[in-house]
Amino acid sequence: MSATVLDQIPFEVTLDALIGRLKLQNRPSTHEDLAQLLQFANSKGHPKVMYREALIAEKGEDFIIIDGIKLTSSGLREKLGQVDRIYPFIVTCGVELGDWAASFTGTFTKYCAGAICELAMFSASNYFNDHFKEHHPVGKVATLRPGSLRDWTIRDQEQIFTLLGDPSTIGVTLTERCMMSPIKSVSGIRYATDEEVEDVHHH
Repeated sequence: MSATVLDQIPFEVTLDALIGRLKLQNRPSTHEDLAQLLQFANSKGHPKVMYREALIAEKGEDFIIIDGIKLTSSGLREKLGQVDRIYPFIVTCGVELGDWAASFTGTFTKYCAGAICELAMFSASNYFNDHFKEHHPVGKVATLRPGSLRDWTIRDQEQIFTLLGDPSTIGVTLTERCMMSPIKSVSGIRYATDEEVEDVHHH
């Protein structure tokens, strides 16, 4: 099952929303600069999602195997219980905004551009949630991210990248230290659950 790419995600941030997020209501002198940043971001912003359905071939005491790839984590194995499939995913603000935000040197501008990238990532995340409900009506869904469990670390993002095939097609790469580029990107897995769950993407 090859990965699905969602790259027609509507994205537009209003000036009011950005001012509110940055808590700059009382600093009107900044508002013109913010409006200019937004003009660029809203025209160039292109958040994206990549995900797929992956069947679990084997389960051990502290591992699962998918497509011949072994994910070792007793915490992960325990969470997945009787589940027979997972949905690895990457949600990103998009390389267009990521590169743009990285190009600023001024602390304040960099901070504002970073907030815009974050809002783009949230747009993609919300779009993914809606798309997922429509196309995979599995009931309640839980989300886990590498680094969220004691023995499933940030390094395990490499396996999510491998399971997805080639995330560079949506402009997302991993650094040597297993950080994602663009920075405002998240990777993880979704799976059906009976437990009460909260989505990880808090606003």
